[in-house]
Formats: sequence, C-alpha cells, structure tokens
Amino acid sequence: MIRNIFLLSLICLTGSCQKEETNYDTKTYDDYASFNLPTLDEFYSYEGTYCIELYHLYCSYCTSIKEDLFRYLDKYSEGKASTRVFIYNMDVSTTSQGIINRAKFKKTTVGYQDSEPLIEEMKENKVNTIGETYFFAVPSLYIIENNVFKDLLIGSTDIANYYSSLK
Repeated sequence: MIRNIFLLSLICLTGSCQKEETNYDTKTYDDYASFNLPTLDEFYSYEGTYCIELYHLYCSYCTSIKEDLFRYLDKYSEGKASTRVFIYNMDVSTTSQGIINRAKFKKTTVGYQDSEPLIEEMKENKVNTIGETYFFAVPSLYIIENNVFKDLLIGSTDIANYYSSLK
C-alpha cells in the first residue's frame, strides 16, 4: 500500500498529473469550427443571450485577439463560462464572399469611428433581422439577447476586455 502511494506521488511529481497547457499560438479558427455561425441568416435565431464575433483571416486586429477568443471558447466548452459565442468569417471585403456577406447588412457609409449613433438606433429599434443590422468593421462582437440586438463592440481592445469580463 505504501509502495503504491509512493509510486503515485512519484508519477505526479514527474508531471503526469499536471494539466497540459494549451498552446494558442498554433490554434486556428478551424479548431473551433463547432462555434461557427452556420450562416448570417441565423444571426437572430438562438435563444437567450449570445454573442457573434465577426472576423476575417487577414485582419491583424482579429489576429491580435484570437487567443482571448480561443481561451473563452475553451472555458465555455469546459462549462466554466455561460455566454455562448459564435464566430463568423466575413472574408475580405474585396472577395466575392466578402461582398455577399456585407450586402446582407443594412447599408451605411458611416465608419466604425462614428458608429455610436447607429448602434443606439439599433438598440432603440430592437433590431432582430440581419437586414436591419449595421456592419462597420472587423473584429466586431454583436451581443444578442432573446433574438434582439443588445449591443455591439468594435475593435480588439473592447472585445478582448469583454471576453475577460464574461463569466
């Protein structure tokens, strides 16, 4: 019995009982495909409160918060976080898919720096369709509650801070 306890202690001391640290540098969006929003048409199709992060693969700001996103998605998968986050690749605006994706949103010529009045408009109007929803830039994190637009965060700093604050 003492020998078994000694062997178990020795195994734990050599690292076999330590949790392996995830290397987020090697992770890609493909590793989190189960979190993909199937189509933009499903933007307002889920119950409760959830978020949708819009990104594209060649966006340096999106890349800068990938680790924050992936850490949060892992917490959610482990049951340590309760707000579901979907991800959707908008593609580059000059590609055919990027053009198609952007055309689904309500048209605006306003850039993200001047987006606050339009975000407030979406809140006041209780927007619940993609055609009523404005798109400004990636990365963007749309917060949806009970199939209605609740808020929008634009930019890597605000989104990373939001992921840190989520429980």
